[in-house]
Amino acid sequence: MSMSHIDESSVTTLVVQLFEIIHLLHLLQLWNVHAATIEDEAQTNNSAEGWNHRFSKFVGQNHSTVWTMVSKIRLEITADETKLAQESLGVVQKKRYINEDIKKKIKTVMFKL
Repeated sequence: MSMSHIDESSVTTLVVQLFEIIHLLHLLQLWNVHAATIEDEAQTNNSAEGWNHRFSKFVGQNHSTVWTMVSKIRLEITADETKLAQESLGVVQKKRYINEDIKKKIKTVMFKL
């Protein structure tokens, strides 16, 4: 297949436009986890995904009634209030050791660079 009929400048223009679109969709500050790593913040949305999974298992059915959802949401709010009260009293939830070890190693490498 010959591409001799395609103008090189138009291809360049299209490639530049494509990169501009990709740049807008994936801004560096949205995806850069450097600051999050240094400040021990979450680097992923795993906590949100975990909550969604846990809540769907908690509800127990795909197409629940409004009343079932209201009841389950009330229970979830109560559980969240309990967690907040425990946190304010200084009760710390145990983090998974393997994740903490990996975070420490990543921070060590970052500070060496």
